This record gives sequence, C-alpha cells and structure tokens, in this order.
Amino acid sequence: MKGELQLLTKQDLTLRASVFETLRSAILRGYFEPGEHLTEINLAEILGVSRTPIREALQILEREKLVTILPRRGAVVADISEENLKDEMEIRAALEILAVSKAAHSITEEQIREMEQIARDFEMHCRNGEMELCALDDERFHQVITDAARNKRLSYLMEIVREQLYRYRLESLKETVEYSNLIREHEEILQALREKDAAAGKTAVGKHITRQCKVILKNLNNKKAEEKK
Repeated sequence: MKGELQLLTKQDLTLRASVFETLRSAILRGYFEPGEHLTEINLAEILGVSRTPIREALQILEREKLVTILPRRGAVVADISEENLKDEMEIRAALEILAVSKAAHSITEEQIREMEQIARDFEMHCRNGEMELCALDDERFHQVITDAARNKRLSYLMEIVREQLYRYRLESLKETVEYSNLIREHEEILQALREKDAAAGKTAVGKHITRQCKVILKNLNNKKAEEKK
C-alpha cells in the first residue's frame, strides 16, 4: 500500500513549483507507476490545493514526457520508453566514466571508507529484498564517486541524470537474481579506486551500466509480452 503523498515545501518554492516538484518526484521515485491515471480532482484533494496548480504541473510533466495527457481520459503516467532508456543510459555512461576517471586521482581514504560502508549496506538490503533501499544505496555509492571527482558542473549534470533514471533503476532491481552481479561490480569499481587505477575504473563502470541497461530492457520486453497475452 502507498504511503501518504505530501506536498514538498521549501522557502524558495512557490505553490505552483511545490506541486510540480511533488508530482515529478512521485513519478520518478515510483510512487505513481507507468500507466496510472492522475486525476486533477484526486491530486488536488490529496495535496490540499486547487486544481489550477495541478493542471499546470501536469502540462509541464507532459513536456518532460513523464505523463501523457489523453483526450477525455486525462493524464496518465508515461510508460518507460526503450528509446528514452537507451538515450539516458548513454549519457549516464559518459558522465560516470568521466567521474570515475577523475575520482581515481583525487578520492580520499575517508571517501573510500564511505563507499565500503555503502557497499555493505547495499549487500544487506539486497539479502533482505529491500528494493527501494538498494536503489538509494546504489545512488549514494555513485554520488560519492561524483563528489570525489571535484567538478561542480559534473555534479550538477549527474544529479539531473540520476533523478531521471531513478525509476529505471527500480526496474533493474526487480531482477533479484542480478543482485550478486551488482555487488561484484561495486567491488570492482571500489578496487579500481583503491588502487587509483582510472583505466580499470572506467572499464568497471562501463560494464556496470551496460549490464544494468540490458537487465532493464529485458524486464521491459517481458512486461510488454505479458500485456499482449
């Protein structure tokens, strides 16, 4: 059962911006699933706002291709697109490879220890089947690498890409038999950083992302096949 959806509030956000950020985050984080209908009346009631900011938010989300607005049916959470996945993963691979190559020369021992702890957390959450915690651990693991690269512009771009890819990450973690591969790949990346081996780090990250993409594509194709039956 879903938890309660709460309006994100920050001092620097207008009500319209708060509604938009709330709905966008809910879609990216998997609170709303692909194909789910989003009605203005229900969303307005849940968030305690009028329908106007809901309608405006849905229009922006349609431009971001996160929802589809259908005539006489309203807004529907957009399906996870194979084309979009490939495009996003291609961008992520390029940025992650750049990040790890720079981090290999500047990562600190403290950051290495932090990654080791995250890797242990990830393994524990995998064993317990806690998919959302696994996704957060994976996000944290790669964030430390980006931080270690010491490039603010790269960090900004990575934040955008990781946010867009969050719901794809959840798809990859539905394949529990792949958990052992993820754990091993994290260790390969870590070992490359311990040894300050940029070439090995780039190879490990590239392999990690390529395999994740294949797993997600397989899941999407299996889902489509099931829907056709």
